[in-house]
Amino acid sequence: MKTKPLTFLLVFIFLFFFSVTCFIGISFGFNEGDLQKLKSQKEFTKNCKKCDLSKTDLTGVDLTAANLSGANLRGANLRGAKLKWTDLTDADLSGVNLSGANLRGAKLNRANLKEADLSYADLKGANLKEANLKEANLKEADLTWANLNRADLTKADLTGANLKGADLTEAYLTKAYLIEADLTEANLTEAHLIEANLNGADLTFANLKGANMKNIRNLDSAIKCKTIMPWGEENSGCK
Repeated sequence: MKTKPLTFLLVFIFLFFFSVTCFIGISFGFNEGDLQKLKSQKEFTKNCKKCDLSKTDLTGVDLTAANLSGANLRGANLRGAKLKWTDLTDADLSGVNLSGANLRGAKLNRANLKEADLSYADLKGANLKEANLKEANLKEADLTWANLNRADLTKADLTGANLKGADLTEAYLTKAYLIEADLTEANLTEAHLIEANLNGADLTFANLKGANMKNIRNLDSAIKCKTIMPWGEENSGCK
């Protein structure tokens, strides 16, 4: 009978330390071991699949060709980071600061980039197939020949973005800002452009066959030359 108080005390101590450990983990928002693992590895051989790097400051870090598939980078600061050819498949990058980052040829298919800052980022040839880019800031971003097939760009800001030759097949661009965006040779087949703003956008040689353009805004001011619209070819902007 005397052992019961001791048992209860041990249980209490265990639960106390367990809760403190959990609290610390939540407070810091990332796994210290994962961060050290990433930093310790040599350039071009970094492998941190499914690592928890949320809310970490990785400003200007060189993660060229690193494997970060499935990693949690939610809220991290990757401003100016080098992520060329990096594998970020299925990674959580929501709210991340990637302004000016080099993401050329990066694998971002199915990545969560909701509300991420990708302004002035180099995403040339990047794979963003089925990525979540809702309300993302893509101002002046270079998305030349990028794969945005079925990507969700609802309310995304693509003002001045370079989308030349980009694959936007079945992409969701509802209420997106495409003001003065370069969409020459872009594939927008069956894209959802409901209430999208195309003021001054260049649609030369773009393909919008089957696109949903309900209540689209400022289409008249867009440049159209050899442009395939849902109703046929338009050449009103040819010089």
